Amino acid sequence: MSTADHKQITSIAFWPQTAYCWFELILKIVLIFGGIGAVMQYLDIKHENRVKQTMEQLIRFNSDKLLNAQLNLNSAWEPHYKIIRIINKQTVESEFVKAQIQAKLIFPVINQNKLQQDIDLLINFFENLHVCIQHSICDSEVSHDLFSGYATYFFDLHRPWIELRREVIPRYACHLQAFVRSVC
Repeated sequence: MSTADHKQITSIAFWPQTAYCWFELILKIVLIFGGIGAVMQYLDIKHENRVKQTMEQLIRFNSDKLLNAQLNLNSAWEPHYKIIRIINKQTVESEFVKAQIQAKLIFPVINQNKLQQDIDLLINFFENLHVCIQHSICDSEVSHDLFSGYATYFFDLHRPWIELRREVIPRYACHLQAFVRSVC
């Protein structure tokens, strides 16, 4: 077979020669692009649903029950913010020593103001939120944008209390901690 014959056969196989072949090629291209468009639309809808679920979590976070818990905590801690800032800025030899200093302030405030239930309510919220993110029900980026500031503050403030509760309930606030740590 000569090279001219080979080129003719190759060009015939590569470029459609009849209207039917052209139609078939165009149909395949349309199907490919249509399939890609359908997949993109499906992913957009899934993302919209995750954002919608996240916004429902925001509504829940601002519900009367959780809002009251936040307000109770804020009013109990407000007189102590200056001391907390000083403790957090202190350079100490270890995190253990810092936790002991914090505990001396934190435990009495929690007990005197009966904040245990409010803390548990907020921990439960963040636990559920983290599970929602893990299972792609809620949108991770939107969730972190909305809740990471408060969650980090809440976790860092109540860490000695959380660690004490973990002696009895080993996985207490683990999802909250995971949510906070995934932010940093």
